[in-house]
Amino acid sequence: MSWAPFRLTAVQAIELYLTAFLLHRGSSAVEVRRMGHHLGLRAEAAAVAGLQLRKRTHDHLISLSASREYLVTRYCPDGLETASQINRLAATLAEVTHKTAVAGASFPSQSVIDR
Repeated sequence: MSWAPFRLTAVQAIELYLTAFLLHRGSSAVEVRRMGHHLGLRAEAAAVAGLQLRKRTHDHLISLSASREYLVTRYCPDGLETASQINRLAATLAEVTHKTAVAGASFPSQSVIDR
């Protein structure tokens, strides 16, 4: 059985969680769109906006972009020899999911602050 579908949806979910967090914290849609699918840039911007990820998770997000894992998973799932381990990807997804949800619930959105 191939893990490619899980990998693809996990990376997409991570990207969407980080995007939602950034938008919630006041980044414009244009700023987020300029980042493309680069999870390292999104992780950096999210850290500046107040998201505190473990160093290992932050580094994994950067390596996902550096290795172009999203593109390899989507377009060439047979070329996943260098892809991150499934348990590392699952741990990154779990941490990003949890911490963006907690941070989003803890802080009002930028639009509420500006009123």
